[in-house]
Amino acid sequence: MLVPAGAFRYHSSSKEYKQLKVMTKQSSLGQYYTPSDIAVRIVEKALKIIGKSPSRTLELAAGEGHLLAAIELKAPNCKMYAIDIDDANCSSLKEMHPDYETFNADATKPIDFLDKLTFDFALGNPPFLNNVTVDLFIQSLLSSTLNIEIKIGKKIRAEYVFLCQYMNFLKKNGILAIILPDSIISGVKSRIFREALLRKFSIEEIVELNGSPFSKTEAKTHVLFIRNRCPNKIETKLSSFDVNKKSIMVLNDSLVDRMDFTFHKAKNKITGTRQLLNYATIQRGKLTHIDLKMMGEDYIHSTTFDKDFYLPIKSISPNKSYVTKGDVIMCRVGSRVAGKIRVYNGDPVLFTDCIYKIHFKENNIKNDFLSFITSTGGKESLMSLLRGVCSKYITKSDLESIFF
Repeated sequence: MLVPAGAFRYHSSSKEYKQLKVMTKQSSLGQYYTPSDIAVRIVEKALKIIGKSPSRTLELAAGEGHLLAAIELKAPNCKMYAIDIDDANCSSLKEMHPDYETFNADATKPIDFLDKLTFDFALGNPPFLNNVTVDLFIQSLLSSTLNIEIKIGKKIRAEYVFLCQYMNFLKKNGILAIILPDSIISGVKSRIFREALLRKFSIEEIVELNGSPFSKTEAKTHVLFIRNRCPNKIETKLSSFDVNKKSIMVLNDSLVDRMDFTFHKAKNKITGTRQLLNYATIQRGKLTHIDLKMMGEDYIHSTTFDKDFYLPIKSISPNKSYVTKGDVIMCRVGSRVAGKIRVYNGDPVLFTDCIYKIHFKENNIKNDFLSFITSTGGKESLMSLLRGVCSKYITKSDLESIFF
């Protein structure tokens, strides 16, 4: 058998092979387990919100059991119910926690074996899977729980399904503490989900987990504490585990667009009176990096962002987008470069769809904007606009909304 370049061939009984097998399985199942210290902090906050020790707790993707173990530590009389798709995890949970009711099952499917049990507390860190395919069960679940209508066969985030499953097993006024990635909290594609969630249930608090708390992923995550009742307030508390217990109150209407603490904290600090939309035109490149590479012409992309080109082009096509001397350019997307900004000083050159061209009508306004955006406060404001998990991005409308 040929082994691809860069690959390793392990004997099936070797330690390396077993480690590789575990890593491959974790990747395919989206398993990024909750660190024990994070689990304890989540449980402590949840218990304060509940106001009493829960009698019965459910976790649908129990993994290594860190969240349930944290509950057991704080509420030893609580009955634990654990479900996980990984049979190895279930075997380990049964061995380490024989008092848990543990089930090996896929939580995106009907959970009939729980019969008509209800829970006063549920918590979870759903597997970080990009999409699941909507079948008849998922279609009905989303419709009945969130009033979201999705066609069978369409791909959706697995987290939507997990949250709906949880809410259907919670008692009236029961609390769910669920860890969700930044793409669900602030991503454009998840806007309909956030709107439905705010409309149907009471979100008690949203806590941002800064840094990279989960091993093998840099995904920024958040914890939503959701009460199973209709919303009865117009504001929601946003906070961060890393910002000295500081919190802010945000109107629920503002949470439809995005729910992240970093964004709303930066928004509250805004003192500028000029909105970028009114002083500059913002254009995204029309062609991809691959398109322009095949054309063999010079162009601005994230990989050539710092370069000024001084070879005049023969003719300017009205169907193509060009950056000209004095334009401000910005990286639109990229986990490391999104938000990178500078003034272009070369000859006219093409730019890709990964770049924004910001053209100001007046130079003095441009200079004021650059002074702001390169300041500490400006950088914080710009970075707060980032959306997404693996590949960060800034939308045109978000960029246009900046005040300076």
